[in-house]
Amino acid sequence: MRTSVTIDEIRTEIEGLSPEHYETVLAQLRALRATQRLKKYAEGTFMSRMRAIKFEGPTDFSENIDDYLYGDKSLN
Repeated sequence: MRTSVTIDEIRTEIEGLSPEHYETVLAQLRALRATQRLKKYAEGTFMSRMRAIKFEGPTDFSENIDDYLYGDKSLN
């Protein structure tokens, strides 16, 4: 089984579809991208994920994370 597919092969297949199938293909591509993002996001520690989304919290966030997570303190 071949493991690499080129973008040109994908374009050719899409161009061969009837226009009524475009929405389905687009939805599938978006779902695939979302899955890839979630997989990448799931890797690593909680704090590395927070850094990856550019989380900027209060200066005492790491010391009081439980208070923020359970609502005793607010991020606002």
